[in-house]
Amino acid sequence: MRYKSVLFVTQGLSDDTAALTQTARFLDPSDGQLNGLLLAPPMPEALIGYRKKLQDSLLEQFQRQWRSSCVNADRIESSVEVRATVEFEDTPAVRAIAIAIRDAVDLIAKTADDQQGKAGFSSFDLTLLRKSPIPVWLSRGDQNAKPFRRVAVAIDPLVSSKSAHALNIKMLGVARDLAARSGGEFEIVSCWDFIYENDLRRSVWLSIPENEIREAVDEADRLHRSAIEAVIAESGITGGFRLHRLRGKPSTSIPQFVQDEKIDTLVMGTIARTGIKGFIMGNTAESILDALRCNLLAFKPDDFVSPVGHA
Repeated sequence: MRYKSVLFVTQGLSDDTAALTQTARFLDPSDGQLNGLLLAPPMPEALIGYRKKLQDSLLEQFQRQWRSSCVNADRIESSVEVRATVEFEDTPAVRAIAIAIRDAVDLIAKTADDQQGKAGFSSFDLTLLRKSPIPVWLSRGDQNAKPFRRVAVAIDPLVSSKSAHALNIKMLGVARDLAARSGGEFEIVSCWDFIYENDLRRSVWLSIPENEIREAVDEADRLHRSAIEAVIAESGITGGFRLHRLRGKPSTSIPQFVQDEKIDTLVMGTIARTGIKGFIMGNTAESILDALRCNLLAFKPDDFVSPVGHA
């Protein structure tokens, strides 16, 4: 998938060349638009006279890094319309979402904040993942200047809503295209389990025969296999991928899979629970994100309503 309009968000604290290089690959090759949003903390009154100098410095740095990223991505610089602005903001993530909604961009892109060698994402990045209705691309380190080598998409085929099902179809297509354009390997991962198995075996009150418990487990296995195969078939993807059906909880199984398989980029949905102030993500999504060290491309269902208003 190529995007017409991307909002690239930065606080100007790190070298964004690698993330910008991948953003260049996301953009439409003939009619792309990149909006750079440079978010700096509010300046103290005593230093307000230096505001213009800081703005100019941040803009110059951004343009320099963008030129380098175009070279890395074999992209003609003039093929993309670039606009960059500097804002002084004490709630930068919320501001970025508001601007993205206002400008109806197709993607929010950002260098993932350095976690000092730890897995997971910063509070800034998590706010984007929790509250943005627009897909979010979080890029890690220098490896992102290279084509995607191993791309995985996490799918739950047993979702009940139409919007979540449609999201599965969309993510399969996006991940497949991402891997194909870069000549990378494409992996589909999905988890299943029969959550009552251990409880039924331990129960002294039910005394269910072992063969019946095994049949229930096998039925859960068959149901999941049938569902994931149906979703893949509906997506139109044929060949060129490997399907991994993992038995266990997604919160632990998916991060372990990403680590074991040396996945560069994970595509997944961050579906928020409704009725909770701030639209907090469900525990499963939060746990997966907390354990990730790879690049992330995250999506919401089309009917997700952000708590953030227009700018």
